[in-house]
Amino acid sequence: TQGSYQCQCINGYALVDKQCQDIDECRNSNGGCEQLCTNTIGSFFCSCNKGFNLTNSVFCSDIDECSTGTNNCSRKCVNEIGSFHCECLSDEDLLPDGSNCTRRAATDEPSNVEQSMNMSYILGPSFAVALLVIVALIIILIVIIFFYRKKLMKNYDMDVDNRSIKNPAYAETIMMAENRNDQFEDDDDDDDTYEKMK
Repeated sequence: TQGSYQCQCINGYALVDKQCQDIDECRNSNGGCEQLCTNTIGSFFCSCNKGFNLTNSVFCSDIDECSTGTNNCSRKCVNEIGSFHCECLSDEDLLPDGSNCTRRAATDEPSNVEQSMNMSYILGPSFAVALLVIVALIIILIVIIFFYRKKLMKNYDMDVDNRSIKNPAYAETIMMAENRNDQFEDDDDDDDTYEKMK
């Protein structure tokens, strides 16, 4: 200006104490870059991680390695965000290189028939043991019930005998009841004989 002056810096520089110093654009919001920002003297540039392409100078888009043919899979390529991986057929294994496949040996994976036979070898004896345990428990339960009822009957008979000894009238009542039962049985026999004679 007339009688004075003013210092200015070109784009990418900032005036600090009358000196132009480089602006690190990457320090402010990553320079607007979606992924990587690299500062340069007086400028900066954006870049992307491996597996991505730079678009519009700031954005990154996934590279589909499976459709571009940049993969080295011998069988099947599966795209991922920023990467990919290889897969093999159901009867193959992926080699350590991550790209090639090798046929699995026939003995490595048992057939369905072998698997079902193995299961029957496991389940068969288990089922038989369980069945034997159940049968044994039922038999033990029957024996316990039998002896328990036998003990009850023995206790009942002893109780009747004790009452008879202590109370002669009670014994006489029991005897009379038994005689009546015998008499009724004799009467039934007489009725049957009478019916036959008719």
